[in-house]
Amino acid sequence: MRDIQLIIGGGSTPGNSDGRERDRIEKIIKELRISDFTTLSIIFSKIMLNAFLYYSI
Repeated sequence: MRDIQLIIGGGSTPGNSDGRERDRIEKIIKELRISDFTTLSIIFSKIMLNAFLYYSI
């Protein structure tokens, strides 16, 4: 099996709809038991996103 890392990028504000969405996503991650290789991250700049994509191949 290959090593894998799931990175979900986005921002959230606690208490707002985006914060509740993050909570919902975190619950799904736990239910699917993929917490060990899943990271919720802030919004990526274009440069950071390009670097992630380049090194993911």
